[in-house]
Amino acid sequence: MAIHEDAPGELAGRWDWKAGADRRGLAMEKLQFFTEQHRPLVVHRIESRIEDAKARPLIVKFASRANNLVRSVVEAVAVAYSRGVRRELRAEDVGEPAAKAFADIVTESGIGRLGWPINKLSWLLGPLLVGPQLIDNKLSLDVVTPATCEVSRIGAENLTAGLWRHGTDWIELTADEWRYYDEKGELYKSEPHSAGRCPLAIFRCDAYLGFDVAGPSGWWAPTEHAGLIDASLDLAYKHAFGLWTRQNGSSYLTVINAELKNIPAGQTISDPAQPLVLMEPGGTVPVQVFDRIVNPEFYLREMAAIVEGAVARYGIPPSEVTFSNNNSNWGNLSINVRGERLGLLRDQQVPWLLQGERTLWPMVADLLRGSRHRHAKVLPPGDELRDVLRVAFPDLASPDDVKKSIEALQAGLGLGLVSVTGYMMERRPELTEAEAQAERLKNIDDYAAGIEMVASRNIPTDDAGRGVQSVAQIQGREGGRLSGEARREEDPAA
Repeated sequence: MAIHEDAPGELAGRWDWKAGADRRGLAMEKLQFFTEQHRPLVVHRIESRIEDAKARPLIVKFASRANNLVRSVVEAVAVAYSRGVRRELRAEDVGEPAAKAFADIVTESGIGRLGWPINKLSWLLGPLLVGPQLIDNKLSLDVVTPATCEVSRIGAENLTAGLWRHGTDWIELTADEWRYYDEKGELYKSEPHSAGRCPLAIFRCDAYLGFDVAGPSGWWAPTEHAGLIDASLDLAYKHAFGLWTRQNGSSYLTVINAELKNIPAGQTISDPAQPLVLMEPGGTVPVQVFDRIVNPEFYLREMAAIVEGAVARYGIPPSEVTFSNNNSNWGNLSINVRGERLGLLRDQQVPWLLQGERTLWPMVADLLRGSRHRHAKVLPPGDELRDVLRVAFPDLASPDDVKKSIEALQAGLGLGLVSVTGYMMERRPELTEAEAQAERLKNIDDYAAGIEMVASRNIPTDDAGRGVQSVAQIQGREGGRLSGEARREEDPAA
């Protein structure tokens, strides 16, 4: 089925599939870049830029997927899940059986391997849909991209149904069941579910603000990163043109001073690698040979300007963008975001992804509770689970950054400018104030328990072999030391 055709059969009466064709097409272009299947887009850009019909195929030969600016930016920027995410129910909140059951369900779902593409695709494409499903009484997560689906919704977050392509077939998900249709739109299977609503969680990392921008399609953010797509195509075009020019630059240019009318038909004058043969009947035709010198730095500067302009909107400085300049790897791009910038990017994405996490796992709980899953009777209802669910995103700062941050915290605490709870919320934006306070108290308790355990075993932890010391012991030791130093100062003979 072509992209601009409508949904077939009875689906056509419920879904206006054709209306979203352009939006899905834009999403598909982004997806092609992400999956390294974008060479046809590069070829089209070259063909649209080169007017000479004979030169066009010569440059197209150099069309490459090597400089994928879209993929490079996504890899550098979409980092919230780069070190995994901890999802848990604590035994003190729900009991040990429920806590263990939830941990098992998280593992069974495969979210550990899906988190990486969910983070990156939701950043690039807009709202990504994740649907929990039971297959042979095992939890599976179906990930649906904006390039293949339509949704029915009430407001920003309440999805009532979804429709997407699966090969030539169609899948429709409602508040009651999964429905499967063939390419003609004929229903061949349906499977009820017990989620009590349409089980599609929304994961997004874009700049969407919660309202429809420029009409109903605005919810999808179809033009988000459109400039990045254009820049990536321009970069690939420059790369191909530069490689073509470099190849020709390794040869000599023959210049024949003759009238164009005397050039036999079929000869290509736009390819400098091909000499011209003139059928001049007698006479002398002046011929000159020039050594061509092509400076690749000229093309690299053009390519760098394209990239730097594109990544600036994402806060990536030019110093973190490099191009190779050697014969085997000419003009290839790399982006390396480091230090504090990674933490800032993470903090921008976490609130969006956290919203998806807090929607998904209550759905999973309600889905399982009405099924024959082995943990069906153990998990709390979705509404209760949402209140006690803990989702922790690891800090991405380097050790040096953490050290500097702690030093700044200590200085701020001394001046009364910050609080430990506020500091934790700043570094862990997924935490509420109550959660941050609870996390701090738990850390203190864990530290105290560790001290007690080591002290009870008299394990040496310093060079003097004194073992772990209590606060009173340390204070007494330090007080004695200081007292002795004072006495020696008063009586040098002591």
